[in-house]
Amino acid sequence: MAAAWVISFALAAASLVQAQNPQCQTEMIGQITGNPLPLQPVPLLPPSSTWDITIPSVCVNAGLLVKVCDPDGPPLPTVTPLNNREIIVKRNANPLLQPAMVYVTVFCTESHRSNNYNVQPTVLAVPKL
Repeated sequence: MAAAWVISFALAAASLVQAQNPQCQTEMIGQITGNPLPLQPVPLLPPSSTWDITIPSVCVNAGLLVKVCDPDGPPLPTVTPLNNREIIVKRNANPLLQPAMVYVTVFCTESHRSNNYNVQPTVLAVPKL
């Protein structure tokens, strides 16, 4: 129970820090309840501006917290969720000189969280042509 409180506090603190960063866009997808499982951050390298993001199947996914930070902005990146496993990210800054970073936290239903990961899973980011 204490661990869940600590995680909730950490997420709230991270949200507060993010709210102070004008170069980050955050989207909540689905239900942000259950066990949070942060995934390995992934860079979006220039010159590609539009990316398909795929979330790995790490558990029964109740929802996602997705944060995209683009040091080349403003303007902010656009985060378009297709479902709980697929997202499109559009970097709106011009020119694109530095990598943007995608941070994803999957919220797993409590009874179905997988503990089979020895390393932190990561999302798949593929540039759209």
